[in-house]
Amino acid sequence: MQHDIAAGAATASATCELRRRVMELGTGLGWRRDEVVAFTESLTGHAWGACGDAELEAVCREYEAIQREIAAKRLRRRALAEAILAQGHRGQEP
Repeated sequence: MQHDIAAGAATASATCELRRRVMELGTGLGWRRDEVVAFTESLTGHAWGACGDAELEAVCREYEAIQREIAAKRLRRRALAEAILAQGHRGQEP
């Protein structure tokens, strides 16, 4: 019985940590808490409170993929801007 209680508490703690991580990732993108919940529910097909570890981990992966794409786009834009600047400087004499 004690083992079951401890295992349940550990699972609840892990789920709580995953919910916190989902909120952290979503709000880190500038989304409001209600938008994070709505995205999670839309993505998983489950109400926020019904999402388990597997669903929350999947949402975390989606947010991480969004963050990677944003970072990649920033790098591409920076490289393009630098190339345009370099091209403009080639035609000018020092």
